[in-house]
Amino acid sequence: MEHPGDHAVRREWLLGPAANFLAQPHREAARRVLNDAQLEGRFVLGSWSRQHALLAVLDILRHQPDREVDLGALRESFNRLEPTEFVGLWLGEPVRGLEGIFHRLGAQRAESAGAYVKLIAILRDDGVGAATLRHTQVPTFEAIERLHALPDWARVSAVLEMRFQEASTALLIVRTLRAQGRLASDAEAQAFLCSRRSSIFERLVRAGVDIHFPQPPWPGVADLRPVGGLRDLLRVADRFSNCLGATAEQAVEGSVHYYAWEGEEPAVVELQRVMGLAWIISEIAGVENSAVSRRTEDQIRMLIPLDEINQQYCHQRLSLGDPNAAA
Repeated sequence: MEHPGDHAVRREWLLGPAANFLAQPHREAARRVLNDAQLEGRFVLGSWSRQHALLAVLDILRHQPDREVDLGALRESFNRLEPTEFVGLWLGEPVRGLEGIFHRLGAQRAESAGAYVKLIAILRDDGVGAATLRHTQVPTFEAIERLHALPDWARVSAVLEMRFQEASTALLIVRTLRAQGRLASDAEAQAFLCSRRSSIFERLVRAGVDIHFPQPPWPGVADLRPVGGLRDLLRVADRFSNCLGATAEQAVEGSVHYYAWEGEEPAVVELQRVMGLAWIISEIAGVENSAVSRRTEDQIRMLIPLDEINQQYCHQRLSLGDPNAAA
């Protein structure tokens, strides 16, 4: 099929009847649309933002079946305008944050037509999904597809899961927030999501949300008591000036339990489940993660009945039908 020149053409020629060069080598997009060696070079050697901008405009036009396109105007605007302005011109309105996301998408290619249309739709909503994409260091088309498939209020669950990387932790936090009416508005959810992980836990506590940890494998004794929930954990983290607040999801999930030692030399004790097979004392540390004396460490280790803890844990796994428990 010959190039029709600069007069108005329908999208069928622009994109081809079955062509999907969103997923194919992007030189095809430049060749078919730009039809100019200098512009093709600018596209191929240009920034990621410029390349994604052209693909986004083609995706937009693909989803406007009755629209005619002036190829000369398309090439001229691509050559003259910055990526965000170029997309805004053909979309009919600017989209905030689009160029930054284009840049962070980098060399990634969309796997299907409509990917850029979905990205733009999320950003237009300006809700939880938009806040996530604008603050995600390396967004993916997979994440865009996932966020687009959900209503904005439900995106909070998906977002938390992506940020915390532990689905069980994310679901627990989301259920707690919803049950207490803490996700009433996008603005509130955005305040939680657009901050560091440890800061999110702190925000939850300040908002009156306390998440209780699973039952520890050992109940402790008078001077060595388990940290029972999120509020207690942050209090201990503040007292000992350590980073427990940034690893709270492990305690929420139950793979780690912390104990506060109130002896002559105060310390934090970490009991960790290793590969789902046994509990170990993984760390004993003082203020600012400093090492404790040998005397204090021996006192603590003598108090914690590891053999008894692991024997009981083995029995629990056997009762649940775990084939590895007998090993």
